[in-house]
Amino acid sequence: MRQFNNNINEQEVVEAFLEFLNRTKQGNYILDKNRPDRIERQVKAPDFLATDFSAGKRIAIEITSLYKSREGGHEDSVWMETVGNLDVELRGSVSGSVWIFIPELSKNTPGLNNHKGRLSVRTKLSQVLPDIVNSMPISNQPKRFTEDGIPFNFEIRKRKEDGSWVAISRLSPTSQSLDDVLDYLRQVLPGKNRKFCHPDFVSDEHVLLIDNRIPFLEQNLINNAFLILSKEVHMDFVNLMFMVEFDRVIELKNPWANK
Repeated sequence: MRQFNNNINEQEVVEAFLEFLNRTKQGNYILDKNRPDRIERQVKAPDFLATDFSAGKRIAIEITSLYKSREGGHEDSVWMETVGNLDVELRGSVSGSVWIFIPELSKNTPGLNNHKGRLSVRTKLSQVLPDIVNSMPISNQPKRFTEDGIPFNFEIRKRKEDGSWVAISRLSPTSQSLDDVLDYLRQVLPGKNRKFCHPDFVSDEHVLLIDNRIPFLEQNLINNAFLILSKEVHMDFVNLMFMVEFDRVIELKNPWANK
């Protein structure tokens, strides 16, 4: 499966899911060129449709992201100017599978209130990170760093030495909890169910696809969160649930399946 950075778009996430689905379920699903939710503006519609023409089957896909930001989205300008695509630039210059955790950034972060400041911090990060990462031992615990010229602390975890893989996340691995995930999903899940009901986009199966850019978020925690939410949120039109992470796709338990 393809490896992700933190800046891929929703279509790339769905394409990675379809690669997995076709490989594991012997399917031949092709993503429809037009997104239903962009064709239909009056009534809620699913995000994507995919068709297996040889089998005569169609699936509707609704995508929900687990990353969050108080600044209103992963693509906010401060984050992108400071660290956007930096993980891609670092690949090849570091060894091991590396996760870099950076706090939420905004114009109120010291030194990041203008383009020049953000570019300066980005340059400094690109200079110091390879030496820091390559000198780190393998460890299950993230290590915190403070560097001159970088107005925030950051954490790094280096998982293994074979290969070279880098991901950058907004969230510290120590800040995630069941309550955090529940709070976020309670904001984004309501309304998803009826998007599968549009009469112009009928499909054989309805897939809720979770886009997870939060490293080390345990699968059991995700399953427990949805089990709790199944008693609060109506998602009875959802047939299948999958989660796409940085380098894998996981099928999740669907607590709405037997309701």
